[in-house]
Amino acid sequence: MLLGFAQFFVTGALSGLWLVLVGWFLDNAARTEERSEHARHALEGVHVAQVMTRDPIRVPSWITVQLLIEQYVLRYHASAFVTHAIDGRAEGLVTLRAIRQVAGGQRSERRARDIATPVDRVPAARPDELLLPLLERMSPEVADGHALVYENAELVGIVAPAEIGRLLQSGALPGGQSRAA
Repeated sequence: MLLGFAQFFVTGALSGLWLVLVGWFLDNAARTEERSEHARHALEGVHVAQVMTRDPIRVPSWITVQLLIEQYVLRYHASAFVTHAIDGRAEGLVTLRAIRQVAGGQRSERRARDIATPVDRVPAARPDELLLPLLERMSPEVADGHALVYENAELVGIVAPAEIGRLLQSGALPGGQSRAA
């Protein structure tokens, strides 16, 4: 990068700016890879149970998005809600982003089930599973990176990207353990 700045200011050549851009890109890529490797190292040995939110909030799949907002989103600090059928069976996962994408005029017409990701499309794990393999199955394109946790075929928790991020930012692992960077 410095070579590019020097070339641009000394000779006025635009190729110097190109070198700056290439250098900046490579520097960012290296920093991103370093952060990713640090995160992988910090999460080694962490189990899903240590980062999941137990007993996820369940909402009837038939309620309107407006009622979902009024009765659940404004009341609970959660990034996702499990929709359930009349028989109590989990049907889908509604994220805050999915709710936000519903236009204001449609919120009293659309149902929670309309904006939910079906449970069979959401990555699933067991509480005793290591977190890293689950992270490899999670994707921002599916349920905004959330995963569902099952124990003996019963839904017992949700893994949210925000919780993993908080864990990494704090430098502390569940149980009071801490790992140096």
